[in-house]
Amino acid sequence: MSIIQKLENTYVAILRVVVIAVATILLVVAAILGVAALKDMLHTPQEHIEPGSVDTKDVLADINPAERLTPDATQAASREQASEKANPYAADYEKAYAAVAAFVDKTSRSTLKLDKLHFFKAMDENLNEYDSDAVKANYISGLAEVFKNSLTDKRLIARVEKPVTARKAPAAPVPVAAPEPSDGEEGLDPSAEQMAAAPEPVVEEQPFKESPYAVVNDVLNAYNKMFKRNLADALERQNAAATEHMIAKASASTRMYVAAGIFGTFLLVIFLMIAIRIERNLKEIAARS
Repeated sequence: MSIIQKLENTYVAILRVVVIAVATILLVVAAILGVAALKDMLHTPQEHIEPGSVDTKDVLADINPAERLTPDATQAASREQASEKANPYAADYEKAYAAVAAFVDKTSRSTLKLDKLHFFKAMDENLNEYDSDAVKANYISGLAEVFKNSLTDKRLIARVEKPVTARKAPAAPVPVAAPEPSDGEEGLDPSAEQMAAAPEPVVEEQPFKESPYAVVNDVLNAYNKMFKRNLADALERQNAAATEHMIAKASASTRMYVAAGIFGTFLLVIFLMIAIRIERNLKEIAARS
């Protein structure tokens, strides 16, 4: 065997190893790109908006004096029952009402009573700002929890509740003695004597420093502000996720084309290896003959 044939055989053997290695690499890369692209194309972004929950500590830290929330006791009991039956969030409504009613009753020393229908109507007005049922459920459940946790805070109770002090009974009025009429003078007018002896009216103060409804309204306003901020953040994240999904889908299509091209190159290398093998076998047959 000549030197040229030996070199040729050596080059063919090296080429075969290189072709096998390259073909293997191409096949692995094509498979990885294809699977990743298919995964990105089938991925769907999150459909439901889930705003983050509002922390009670944040609500308590944000409370400032605001408008007063006054009860309205003019609703009928039949409308109350109908409202409860039609309300899908009745359990959370009851939980929120129980927390607020207990706070009002405690801090006002039972002088105020929270009207249930008015409270439910206020909750309905807040819920009507949102369209999604998932957002509504998240809102009212979070509000009920915040009411439950915040309205037992000592700082809020101290804003309303006055310390119990002993009340002294008003002193009995001292009658004004009428002087004896002198000769030629008339006596005092009896009506003037009665007016002087009449006690001053006693003005009864409220047993609370600040209206409990003002504090409840502060908690509600702070919660609404934070919930809307969390909802806006959630919408922003959802829009960002949708944009990323569109970009990833376009990129997946590109990677799929690249994977197809690499796989075609793999097939070309395989055909080249087969052609080299055939040529070598033909040379061996020719050499033996």
